[in-house]
Amino acid sequence: NGGTDRVFLSAQLNNIISYEVFDAAPADLTYFVSLNRYKGFITTDPTNAEYRFNIDAVLSQQIYTYTGLTGTGTLDNIETIFSTVIDSPEPAYYWYILDVMFYVPSGNMQVTQSVVGQRSLSVQVVKA
Repeated sequence: NGGTDRVFLSAQLNNIISYEVFDAAPADLTYFVSLNRYKGFITTDPTNAEYRFNIDAVLSQQIYTYTGLTGTGTLDNIETIFSTVIDSPEPAYYWYILDVMFYVPSGNMQVTQSVVGQRSLSVQVVKA
């Protein structure tokens, strides 16, 4: 609501990732876990106006890199914790999301399964 409001965020995510490499050559995998802020806007449809959201900022991010993957396999549980991230956005309508992304920088592979275990996102707005 106000320009001096602050948002305190904490998040946790456990993920077990399975993969398959299709060639004999090893592949690499980069796994991103991001705490993102999305900013809301109202559509211009006069008969059915609704909120939509565009990414506004990456507040915090952890990146995991796995190299030389071959065959079919499963990575050990990957625990990601964000503790007390502080955000001070301008007044607007926001949505905070814990996003994951998989990127294959080299090799021919795919993520076949992502089993998300414990997960949480806590957001508290403190009015100044």
